[in-house]
Amino acid sequence: MSTNILTPVGRLVGGHPMRRSPVLDEDGHPRLRADGTPRASIYIGLAIPKGGEPTWQQTEWGQQIVTQAKADWPRGESGSPTFAWKITDGDSQVPNKRGKIPSAREGYPGHWIINASTELGGVKCFYVGHYQPHEVIQSDKEIKPGDYCRLNLQVKGNGPSKSPGVYVNPTLFELTRPGVEIVLDSGPDASELFGGSAPVVPAGAQVAEYAAPAPAAGGPIAPATDWVENAGAPAPAPAPAPAPAPAGPVMTPAAQYTYDQYRASGWSDEQLRGAGLMQ
Repeated sequence: MSTNILTPVGRLVGGHPMRRSPVLDEDGHPRLRADGTPRASIYIGLAIPKGGEPTWQQTEWGQQIVTQAKADWPRGESGSPTFAWKITDGDSQVPNKRGKIPSAREGYPGHWIINASTELGGVKCFYVGHYQPHEVIQSDKEIKPGDYCRLNLQVKGNGPSKSPGVYVNPTLFELTRPGVEIVLDSGPDASELFGGSAPVVPAGAQVAEYAAPAPAAGGPIAPATDWVENAGAPAPAPAPAPAPAPAGPVMTPAAQYTYDQYRASGWSDEQLRGAGLMQ
């Protein structure tokens, strides 16, 4: 048996109720099903405002989760500090396994974050007050991170498992009102990749001094023009514009990442097509 929980209104601070993403392991590699096809899931991070309670377990919805966990794990497993509750304290300064600090993320401080996900059927999405079958939201562009919403959750224990916890599966999504959009992480951060160390130029490299141009007011950054060759030779004439690159693989609306990002994570073209992420 499972428990259905209707959450209070919260804010969508992670994922999307109509988009699937690859399920990755702690090293960023795709997890596969028994038949070798890649796993993909819908993830929703819902931020519920705190109301002065010291723990999320003292909220009305939290008590329902705790009751279900104790019923499904009757030997006291839910009392373990490693029990997987799928709830994050938005004020925590402890980094998660990917090095992200909850309190540093937009929309997290002052909230309990419910981390709901499902690899099964889709999540039906509705506008508030419009719940008829023909009123299901059809376009994922009508929902964005930062919007306010409610979720219907199906909660049950994940046993038998060596890592006791609960499943928190979203089944219905209600778009209550629009909010200021939150830009979620969608790829590597350039400052994290390049900012921590100085570049080392290979020995014998033919180098030139370069002064970065100032951006034009209200416009794009102009291309660099003031290269000064070390040897004192005049700057070469501009190279002709390269021919346009051929069109690459076409991703479907279900894909949340670029083709190159999926390939860098270990996906093959066959896996992308099999998961409905590439045409």
